[in-house]
Amino acid sequence: MRWLVRLYPQCWRNRYGLELEATLEQTRPTPRIVLDLVAGALDAHLHSQLTSEGGVMHNPFTRTPAALPQAIMLPGLVFLTAVVLKYGLGQGFLFDPLEGFFSNDLVEAITVWSPLAALLLSAAALFEIRLERREDAWSGTVTVRRRYGHIVAFIVSAALTLTFVGYFITENYIYVRIG
Repeated sequence: MRWLVRLYPQCWRNRYGLELEATLEQTRPTPRIVLDLVAGALDAHLHSQLTSEGGVMHNPFTRTPAALPQAIMLPGLVFLTAVVLKYGLGQGFLFDPLEGFFSNDLVEAITVWSPLAALLLSAAALFEIRLERREDAWSGTVTVRRRYGHIVAFIVSAALTLTFVGYFITENYIYVRIG
């Protein structure tokens, strides 16, 4: 079962590896123990606060300026605004000049995926999730930081992402089955 110890980050192994190996030598392997060790290794990778020197590391996304996810979602927001103006209100002043620009495959991909990227980035800056195994149960905490620029980016990018996903499902599954 020593291979399970190698699943943990190097800084974690430097600090706790020998102790875990000694414990594993005295323990009979069971599926539950293997699952707990794999889950612990995943948690150590996702939420490691140890640096290679043994110090505490903070979430690097907490210092992300709110303007970054807002700027990332901008192509999707401009596109959706242009589409609503053109096809919902009959005003093509924003859509018509951009129509050729949005027909490029790379630009189209960036436009569609930018809200999801902004959503993930703003979520990483807003939420801190911790899972712990205590005796026979998992417990978790979710901490939400009050960073209003990120909250706005999270809400708008979530709405954009849901709109694009809804459009994709509607266009590719519902209309195909009807038509």
